[in-house]
Amino acid sequence: MDYIDLEIAKALKASENANTDIHKPVTIQGEVLEFVETKLFGDTISILLPKNFVDMPKPIAKIKYPSESRPQVIKTDLTGITNFTYSLFDVQADDSQLLEAAEATQKILKKVNPALMLLDDPQWIETEHTKSVWFTYKNSALDMLIYYAAHYTRIGNKLLYGIFNCDLGTYTDWEPIVPQVIESIQYIEKKR
Repeated sequence: MDYIDLEIAKALKASENANTDIHKPVTIQGEVLEFVETKLFGDTISILLPKNFVDMPKPIAKIKYPSESRPQVIKTDLTGITNFTYSLFDVQADDSQLLEAAEATQKILKKVNPALMLLDDPQWIETEHTKSVWFTYKNSALDMLIYYAAHYTRIGNKLLYGIFNCDLGTYTDWEPIVPQVIESIQYIEKKR
C-alpha cells in the first residue's frame, strides 16, 4: 500500500468515527456506544447515557469518592475511569443562582487544589425543558490526568448537580458528547 492509499484509509477511518451525535451510535476509543434514555431519582429525571454504563458498586464508590457527600448516582463504564455522576437537591434556583453556584464551585475547586486547571468560564445550555450552566477543568488523580465537566441544571423545582469525568487521553472524544448529554436532561412530572 503506498502513501496515498494509507492517507485515504486514514481519512475513511476518521470519517467512520466522526459521528458525535448521541442519537446515533458513537465510537470512542474504538468502542461503539449507544446512548439510551435512562431514568434517575425514582423516574423523575430522564437523560441519555451510554447503554453499557452501570451503577458503580457501593464498595468501589466509597473508594473512588471517599467523602460521605459522594454523588447520589454514579454511572460508570466497566473500567471505572469514565463516569457520569448526579446529585439532586430540593432547592429552587433562578438563572443568576445557577451561574453563582458554578462560579462558587470553580473558586472552591481552585482553593482546595491550586494545581487544578479551569479550562473555560461557565457556559449556558438552554433547552425547552431545562436550563444549565456548565464548565470544564482538568486535575490529576493518582496516576493520570482527569478531564471533568460539571454542570448545574434547574429541573422542575429542584437543582441537579452533575459531573462527567474521563482520563485526559479520551477527552477530545467526549468533548462534543457531554453538552448533548446535558441537553438531553428532562424532568418527568408525575401525573396525579
